[in-house]
Amino acid sequence: MLKLNGIYACNHPRMRRMNEVGMLRLLRVRGPMSRCELAKALDLDTKTLTNVSRDLLKRGFVESVGIRSAVRGRPNELLKICGTRLQAVGLHVEEHQLTGALISLDGQIIQRRRVALSLRDSSSRLVAKVKGIIRALVRSARVPVLGTGLTFPGILDYSSRTIVACAHLPQWKGVHLDDLGAAPLSAMSYTGAKALAEHWYGAARNTDDFLLVDAGEGIGCALVNGGRIDTRRRYIGGELGHTVLNPKGDLCGCGRRGCLETVASLSAILKRSGVAPAVSGAGSSLLALQRRLSSGDRAAVRAVKDAGRALGLALANQVNVLSPSRIVMTGETFELSGEFMAAIQVALAAFVLPAYYKHLKVMQSQLGRDASLLGAAVLILQATFDA
Repeated sequence: MLKLNGIYACNHPRMRRMNEVGMLRLLRVRGPMSRCELAKALDLDTKTLTNVSRDLLKRGFVESVGIRSAVRGRPNELLKICGTRLQAVGLHVEEHQLTGALISLDGQIIQRRRVALSLRDSSSRLVAKVKGIIRALVRSARVPVLGTGLTFPGILDYSSRTIVACAHLPQWKGVHLDDLGAAPLSAMSYTGAKALAEHWYGAARNTDDFLLVDAGEGIGCALVNGGRIDTRRRYIGGELGHTVLNPKGDLCGCGRRGCLETVASLSAILKRSGVAPAVSGAGSSLLALQRRLSSGDRAAVRAVKDAGRALGLALANQVNVLSPSRIVMTGETFELSGEFMAAIQVALAAFVLPAYYKHLKVMQSQLGRDASLLGAAVLILQATFDA
């Protein structure tokens, strides 16, 4: 788009691209629509809409899904996005494994592959494993792959495209995204990727403005504004767990005292409940805690309620600053008893400004354990909808 004498001018190819993107975006959000409905929603004349839809049909991005009879006039052909025509690779880095998947525009996981990771792996060995799983997935695809998205538990320097830190796998520190052998390739933390996935496929599908909270061993958050997460800055933040609630509180792993994670992280709840971390993993610890809660164990109930109140207070402060219309909850801690969510709701009602609380909706994730993987693919797929 050009700016001439203070006025923005758009050439024909650019305008056509904007119309295509607008049509694809509308069909993704609303589902099947007729050409008349699309023309009205996009404020386009019938001829322009027909030309745009004809080209997208020819390229296989849009398909016809039948005829809808009309009360007056001719029946309307319904168009929808051909979800399998647009695909991306999603990668999800965990402590002991790397999961890769070929994912379509409509959120279908077409193929999934896994490879083991270890603390003994060198940085170059980790990079080689990433390259290998990308190559295998791209070769297996029946349509061109748009690119690769990567999600990991850590911090990315967006300005230099370098991994600054990765929980559990320190070898990832210093890895440059361009070294991973895929173009285009984008990356984001677990929490940010989960937020994108919820916006495209889950609880926040019908809103462009929400806050996602991810609570487990750590506590993170991601703000989606205008349907996107702002990655123009060096870091995108989101370390809600290191909000200081009590400067004289318990020592946190970050070296400060009184962080939210010292009260509301899963490990803090287990400790305060008297449940020892299980050797076989956090899952069995969570089950042990759930059994204590079901039996009415006082220490467990108190720990969960304290955690819920602390998280609710931290969220109330976020809502008062950012005023999101919705909060989406995800992570292992939200699998606990109803007392946890109830305590959060009580704190939100008490500490959020009434004008904001009146319109605030609190929802739980609809995507489960695949949210990060789906969000990694969205990092690439969403570029299709950028004019």
